[in-house]
Parts: sequence; structure tokens; C-alpha cells
Amino acid sequence: MNANTPLKINLYRGGTVESSHLAHCMIMGRGGEIIGSWGDESRLISPRSSLKALQALSFVESGAVDAFGLGDEEIALACASHNAEPVHMEIAERWLTKIGLGVKDLQCGGHLSINVERAHEMIRTGENLKFTGLHSDCSGKHCGMLSAARHMGAPVGNYLAFDHPVQRRIFETISEMADYEIARSSCGTDGCSAPNPALPLRNLTLAFLRLANPDGLPPARAAACRRILDAIAGHSYLIGGKDRFDTILIESTKGNVIGKIGAEGNYMAIIRDRGIVLYMKTEDGALERALCPVLGVLLRKLDVLNPAAADAALERFTRPVLKNWKGVEIGKVTVTGAGLENHA
Repeated sequence: MNANTPLKINLYRGGTVESSHLAHCMIMGRGGEIIGSWGDESRLISPRSSLKALQALSFVESGAVDAFGLGDEEIALACASHNAEPVHMEIAERWLTKIGLGVKDLQCGGHLSINVERAHEMIRTGENLKFTGLHSDCSGKHCGMLSAARHMGAPVGNYLAFDHPVQRRIFETISEMADYEIARSSCGTDGCSAPNPALPLRNLTLAFLRLANPDGLPPARAAACRRILDAIAGHSYLIGGKDRFDTILIESTKGNVIGKIGAEGNYMAIIRDRGIVLYMKTEDGALERALCPVLGVLLRKLDVLNPAAADAALERFTRPVLKNWKGVEIGKVTVTGAGLENHA
């Protein structure tokens, strides 16, 4: 399962390839062995929101969760890219109250929901005319950063600055987990205004591998890793919400497969019972229409989607049938490369 060329995702209209995407992918086993690799292992990747569990690690490890009376809901929300449904917004608002702050302290900005139905509701009710940080899919990540700042006695007004103590600690933690000094590559700014460092594909996968298999880490960090994954598995609806692939993936596998999407074609997945991590990045930034079919193929190759009920719940994402506005089937999506064709 190794190839120097990226995986190819083809969209067919009838029997003709209409569009194609390329995806750099890596699968790493519990002991750090490479189970599968396609494309460029050294490619620098801005992980965007797929990075959130690693960004939350220093917040959980710091002791801020217990110090402020927070719990698994807040930890899960810190790792989320949610729909800004009422449940997401209410938890974030209560969280801010617990740490002695308010909505005005969030610097993530607000936007229409990722979920179309919820976005239409925002427009219908006029919420879109008064967006706050609570409407951001990244509000939990920012609440986590603010909590860490409060816990360490650091200022909150500039918590997103690259040289702020919270961001420095996040950089240090990720660098340690990835065996890669983030300062070696440029650090960009995410859509929510938080710093988003770039890492090579192999090191990024390694960082998530250690999150999934923390036994060799220092006790406090190992405990934080386990707490994060347990929180995500136990509160999957908070990670995304209604009709979101991440939520459905976690629920349909009963928390065994934890997945997290990131903007511009990033996806991370952890197979907990086998300690396996997958990371994918599309060349052109295509999201679900490319990443979900690839993940489905790789999980089937690894014999993970079992029982069949899990595969069925994910099928509309991982084996999409292209239909026109009348509901007539007009095409399909395929994934090709390095012996994966039979698993599509």
C-alpha cells in the first residue's frame, strides 16, 4: 500500500471523467510503522481545523478543565467544528461564564452555519444580522484558549497573538508530539484568526498517532490525550452536529473511529481499538466530495467498517451517487491508486 503518487478521486458524468482530485494520504500503525502512504510524505500541510484536538491538548493538560469546573462537553467542543446549533452555542456561553468572561472576549468572529438547514434558520430569524463569536464553528477552540489564558494568569485581550503564552505553549506541545519544531516552517492564520502552523504530512500523522497511543508519553499528557478522545467519543454531536460526517462517523462506529475535518481538504481519523491513524490532504482543497470517498475506501481496506450497519450509515458520504435536480442518477465517484480499486 505504498505509492509515490497521490490517490486520485474521479467524478464521472456517465462514463466520462468530468473532474478529478488528488489526495496525499498516510496511514500509520500503533508502533509508528507506515501501513500506507500515497503522495509526498514531506509535503507541508496547514491542517486547519483537523488540528483542534492537538491544539486542545495543552488546555486539558494544564489543569484548566478541573480548575474551572469544566468537563467532557467543553473538551469535546474545544475539538469541534460545529453547526452553531443552540446546544453548541449554549455550552460555549455557559463555558465563558464559568471562566469569568463573556461573548465579547471571543475573537473568532461569527458566520453562517456549516449546516444548510441551520444557516437558512439564521437568515430567516435574522441571526445573520447580529453574528457573535458563538456563531463560529470554532467557538469551543477559542473558549479553550481563553480558559488556558485565565488559568495561567495571562492576558486575554491578545490571546491569539503568535507570541502569547497560550499560543507558545500550543506550539511547544504540538512540536513535541510531532517531533518537528514548528518554528522551522511558516505559521499561517486560520479562518477564525487563530494561528495554524504547517507541518510535514509524516510528522502531522505522528502527532495524532501519539494522541491515539499515549502510553509512552509523560503521565499528565497521556491522561490529557485519553480524556480528549473519550470526550469526543462520548459527545459526538458536539463535534459537528446534524447531518455532519464527523458526527455520523463517530456514532456509527460507537466511538471507535474518531474523525475530524479541516478546511481546504484536510481530514484526520483515529481507529482507537487498533491504534491506527490516517491523515489526508487534497491538492485542490476539495472537502467531503473527495475526502469521504477516500476515507471510506481506506477504512474498508483496513476492514474497519464492521458491522455493515456502520458502512450503511456512512454510504451517502463514502459512496456518493451523483444525481441531477430531478433525482436522476447521472454519475459516480471512484478512488484509484495502489490496489485500492477493489475497495471502493
